[in-house]
Amino acid sequence: MIARAPTWNLFYKGLGNNLEINLKMQTIMDFNQHQLTKDVWISNLAKNPSLAILAVNGFGKLVLLHNVSFLQENLFCSESKVLGLCGDDAQADVNRIDPDSASSSLELQTPLWHDLKNLQPGADLDGLLVPDQNPPMARFKNSMWIPPLVSTSILEAKNLSPEELIPLLSAKFQEFDKSSPNVKACTTLRPVLEFLWAVHKN
Repeated sequence: MIARAPTWNLFYKGLGNNLEINLKMQTIMDFNQHQLTKDVWISNLAKNPSLAILAVNGFGKLVLLHNVSFLQENLFCSESKVLGLCGDDAQADVNRIDPDSASSSLELQTPLWHDLKNLQPGADLDGLLVPDQNPPMARFKNSMWIPPLVSTSILEAKNLSPEELIPLLSAKFQEFDKSSPNVKACTTLRPVLEFLWAVHKN
């Protein structure tokens, strides 16, 4: 697929509805509830095409898929498919997503939110410890739907290392919160940083 701009990053950054969708970030994050079935996962996608998703490929590496859509079985397509674009340059590859894998549920103990949120650039992510007593528990899918605030920040960073992304995204969330009286990214998007930590811990 070819972007309608010099790069896909510039295309998404230039969309006029980014703020409107970011203000609905809680709805997007609700698509990630760990108890939702595959059918509901696909239904949410079919009703809300063109969202972005963080996922882990077969090699255990983080990938960002944008413009994700559900192609229903029809005369030209013998089976339904979930497709997403991968790549931030002018040309992006089309990847097929396995709904069974993407919608399977996980739960994982995490470090304290204060420690994760305040991770400094260049700090060792392995230095964050899960408390022995009453550790926080994160519950999510093998993939995570994300609002433009997250996807455009990652595309701009051109980096998929959780160690690099956690402090970068935390700073973006805090910056967003300074200008948003009602929607708080640091609260709503906490699972994104926990998901990245889980990817780092494999």
